[in-house]
Amino acid sequence: MNQPLNLEFVLVSSDYAMMQAVSKGVKKFGARFVLVPTAHEARDCLYRRKIDGVFVDLEVPGALGLIESTRKGSSNSRAVIFACLVNAKESAQILAVGAISSCASP
Repeated sequence: MNQPLNLEFVLVSSDYAMMQAVSKGVKKFGARFVLVPTAHEARDCLYRRKIDGVFVDLEVPGALGLIESTRKGSSNSRAVIFACLVNAKESAQILAVGAISSCASP
């Protein structure tokens, strides 16, 4: 039996389908995640807690600013950031502000 990973992620989204997908993947590895629906709440959460990664729905207003401020800040600046976007053409911009990966939804 595999030991669960002691990892914690933050999901910034109010989209139910995205929450289900991230939840399934994170729980598969025994990790936990916190769901926050806005970029403002995510900033507060990232300031208060040490986390291992962030999933950011780019449909959330302020998502790009959240990624950029997380990278430039002192709290969680080295956390893995996954940007979830609708239009794959935006991926270069997402990577430029500090996400390490982007995934386009169909």
